[in-house]
Parts: sequence; C-alpha cells; structure tokens
Amino acid sequence: MMNFKIDQNGVGILTLTNELTIESARELKEQFCKVFKLTEHLIVDTDKVLKFDLACLQIFWAAYHYSIKHNKQFFLQDKTGIVKASFKRAGFTYGNNKL
Repeated sequence: MMNFKIDQNGVGILTLTNELTIESARELKEQFCKVFKLTEHLIVDTDKVLKFDLACLQIFWAAYHYSIKHNKQFFLQDKTGIVKASFKRAGFTYGNNKL
C-alpha cells in the first residue's frame, strides 16, 4: 500500500506499507514520478514495510539519484531498519537518514 500527502510545510510524505516486491515495483516507480512533480522535499516512510526486494531497492536508488540531479531533498524514514539492511546487503551505502 502506498499513501502520499503533503503536510502544512509543503513536505511530501510517501508512506509505504506491507511488501515492496517486484509485484509492486511499477506502482512504486509511478508514485515516485508523481510525488517528485508535486514537492521539492520528500520523506519516504517505510516503518511499516514487511518485505523489501531488489526490484524496489533499484527504484529507491534511482529516485534518490533523481532527487540529487533535480535539487530535491529525499529522506528515508526506516525505524525498523528493514530497507537500510537491504541496501547494506546489496552493497549500497547511505548517509544519515538518506540513502
């Protein structure tokens, strides 16, 4: 499940839940394309993600690099650590609260 809203400060919050697998990869890509058109500052909340696979990892990585190229802010909220652990297992590195 994916839910997007813009808070009172103009910050976009994309909340992701359940499983982010190849079956949801197309929808995830479409969501990133949509939200980057609507906001300059995006927080992706993955606190309720139960599973995260390589297909979605690649989309996250592409979204992060898109944000850099287009001067947008992209932050990952991952209190459970499931997404960051997936990046680490795949050999990717990330900074504080960012991919």
